[in-house]
Amino acid sequence: MKIHRRFNLFLLIALVCIPFSTQAQNTLDTQKLDQFFEAYISEGKLAGISSRIWHKNQLIYQTDVGYQNLAEQTPITDQTIFRLASLTKPIVSVAAMILVDRGQLSLDDPVTNYLPLFKKVRLYPNNKKPKTVMTVRHLLSHSSGLFGAMGDDPEIAKIFQENDFSGINDLAGFVDVVATMPLSTHPGTKFTYSFNTDVLARIIEIVSGQSIDVFLQQEIFDPLGMAHTGFRVTPEMSPHFASIYKYNSQKELQLVRPNSKSPYLKGMMPRGNFGLVSTIDDYSRFALMLLHNGKYNDVQILKPETVALISINQIPTENLPISAAGMTFKGLGFGLGVAVSYEPNPIGQVVGSYGWIGASHTYFWIDPVNEVAGLMFAQFNGRDCPIFMQVNPLFYEAWSGE
Repeated sequence: MKIHRRFNLFLLIALVCIPFSTQAQNTLDTQKLDQFFEAYISEGKLAGISSRIWHKNQLIYQTDVGYQNLAEQTPITDQTIFRLASLTKPIVSVAAMILVDRGQLSLDDPVTNYLPLFKKVRLYPNNKKPKTVMTVRHLLSHSSGLFGAMGDDPEIAKIFQENDFSGINDLAGFVDVVATMPLSTHPGTKFTYSFNTDVLARIIEIVSGQSIDVFLQQEIFDPLGMAHTGFRVTPEMSPHFASIYKYNSQKELQLVRPNSKSPYLKGMMPRGNFGLVSTIDDYSRFALMLLHNGKYNDVQILKPETVALISINQIPTENLPISAAGMTFKGLGFGLGVAVSYEPNPIGQVVGSYGWIGASHTYFWIDPVNEVAGLMFAQFNGRDCPIFMQVNPLFYEAWSGE
């Protein structure tokens, strides 16, 4: 199969009607991928890596290499528990789209319908009223205008320091503080990586009448069989919990914090932006649900047309590509909870691919044109390891398609 470089919504909708084959007709140079991942381990750049790549419903690549913990030399396995970091966001965004499918939530509902405190929000630095109303769509596309906590502007950093999040142990209280902060842009104009998915999670709680963790468990984790995904590392899970590392001044791996002191053991505050842990096989089920048009095995989580909708860029052309954490992601826009490739780029070589990355070096992508889902999980905290920018191009270089 020739790898297509052009994509549009009509093609994606057409793909919805094509049943996936049970026969894998492709050639993948797995040795090229193995050597790439093993080099990261042997050269001391990462402690451990898991990767899974699916074509249609066929697993065409799998590796678990390196260690959960370097000191103890505990191998990475299919049971290893990873911090998802921002890979929490796509799951919570899908949760919101479940409510949209049911008619309980509309993308163009004003946020103030559910959170009246946002009626007082004003623009920074002139304190003017925003020209547009913040909607659920803006939260999903990270274009609400909410200030980005990961920005590099010292004035923005000062605003965050002046807002007291200490002592808050529930999402409702957290979002109440967010509602007192100014906007950086008019809603609907620019991608700003901030507390959007936290606010979205709070709206899910209000609409459903359930806490976000309970809603995710009942509507996504249980139906998909994601038995090792949640906001807490239980005693049964703790032997499989991967340690997280960063580079020291000599660019050697250094433990960030012993797992025995990790807040995940007590449980993270259920929220939208981050906090979930999972195994790569659990998250594969979520990715395959998206690849198969909202369905995994016999469970339909989203309507096919809803899956098509989430991969449509929502950011105005003049404000592309998107940027976050001081990094500009060439070729990427943003849909409803996921980044979208509008031209070939290191995170999505095929136009129309979508997915996201987590700060802990977790990454997944969906390529609906070629019916591919890929995942790469590591546990590294820092901006100076480029692996998630290399996996996608390497795969398409190694894969001949069908």
